[in-house]
Amino acid sequence: MDRIRIGVIGLGTMGSQYAKIYSAHPLAEVVAVSALQQDQVDKVRSLYGVPHGYTDYRKMLERQDLDAVVVATPDSQHYEPTRAVLESGRHALVEKPFTTSTAEADELIRISRQAGKIIQVAFNHRWLSAYHQAKATIAGGEIGMPLAGYARKNDTIFVSTQHLSWAGTTTPAWFLSSHDIDLMRWWLASEPVEARAWGRKEVLVAMGIPHTTSSRRKSNLLRGPSLLSNPHGSIPTLFLPLSNPSWKSSGAPGISTWIVSANLSR
Repeated sequence: MDRIRIGVIGLGTMGSQYAKIYSAHPLAEVVAVSALQQDQVDKVRSLYGVPHGYTDYRKMLERQDLDAVVVATPDSQHYEPTRAVLESGRHALVEKPFTTSTAEADELIRISRQAGKIIQVAFNHRWLSAYHQAKATIAGGEIGMPLAGYARKNDTIFVSTQHLSWAGTTTPAWFLSSHDIDLMRWWLASEPVEARAWGRKEVLVAMGIPHTTSSRRKSNLLRGPSLLSNPHGSIPTLFLPLSNPSWKSSGAPGISTWIVSANLSR
């Protein structure tokens, strides 16, 4: 079987991991990587034996030997490179959140259909064992008809102040809750029909970072269940690992409550 020839745009935490994993995969080959900083490009090429590197992804997309491209840029910067990937005739794997604008998301879907190319959003929680077991449990009818779900994801303040240089351009709802919405859609095979959100900004704004400290989202799904998600982005570092997700889904009859909890350290 021919290996899939891959390019990577963005070489931060996730982009570097894509380069590492695909370089080691027997059915993939990382042909080229792109990042704004030359030192990032050089480092990833050296670590994983990537033959070509660019500081302008448009130049990379001029190559004829790419089948698919990963877009792992900051949350608010997914649209332009993803559009360029699709219009160049390649499939795209896009980091979550897909975009931070509904209009941009709709446009990318339109372009992908017109081009006959696939977009996949990297909702990697579907491959974590605890969440996969929850999917199997719900699909098997063990909790009855799902009625409600509650999700909490906490990042320590380290993430917003030191780990992400672009924290001011995203929110906990985009950076964290996008996983929760996807899990609920996947578990229940249903789509949101209504969503509301509230947020607070005090802590990080006082530190010069225009980033929502915490938020609360309520979503109602097509088949009836409702989801409440509560991401928080400035928990003191002393208290938690970098990421501390928890999920609860309740169904009928009343004996059926499924709780998923995991500690993820980056």
